[in-house]
Amino acid sequence: MDSSDIKKGLKMMWDGQPYVVVEFQFVKPGKGQAFTRTKM
Repeated sequence: MDSSDIKKGLKMMWDGQPYVVVEFQFVKPGKGQAFTRTKM
């Protein structure tokens, strides 16, 4: 799975445990590379 596939409400299995993405944010800081912040 690529980070661009992650969206709010996505259900997935991680290490044999079910997770739901409750918050997803694309961050573009003024200095450095862009990244995603995800709360599961």
